[in-house]
Amino acid sequence: GYRIGASFGETGTWSRYHTGQDFPAPVGTPIYAVAAGVVLSPTDGGWAGTNVVIQHANGGATLYAHMSKKVVSPGDIVKPGQLIGYVGTTGRTFGPHLHLEYYKQGVTPGDVYEASNPVTFLRSLGVTIG
Repeated sequence: GYRIGASFGETGTWSRYHTGQDFPAPVGTPIYAVAAGVVLSPTDGGWAGTNVVIQHANGGATLYAHMSKKVVSPGDIVKPGQLIGYVGTTGRTFGPHLHLEYYKQGVTPGDVYEASNPVTFLRSLGVTIG
C-alpha cells in the first residue's frame, strides 16, 4: 500500500514548483527500486538529504530523496523491487516521505527544474498510482 502526497508540478508555500512525486510514510518504511539499474553517486543537493540515484537501461535515472538510511552504494546493480533504503526526514522536508524524481537521458540527476514527471516513468513500467 501507499499514500499520495504532493505531485509533480504542484505549487504552494512549501515549494514554488514541486519536482517529484511524494509518498508519505512513517520513518523506517522500506524503499524499493522501481526499476533495474546501476546506483550512481547521490546528488549533492542538500535539499535531498540522504538519497539514492539509480541509472536505468533507457538512460534515465530515478532519485529517491529524504531517506533515513540507504543500503546500496555507488556501482551496485539493483533489480526491480530490491530494497535500497528507508523513508526518513533528511534534507528539506516537512515530514517523513519518499520524494521520487525522474530524469530523462542526458539530464543530471539533482538538476531539479529539469526533472520529468516520475508518474509518467512509473506508467511506462506498468505501475499506476492514485
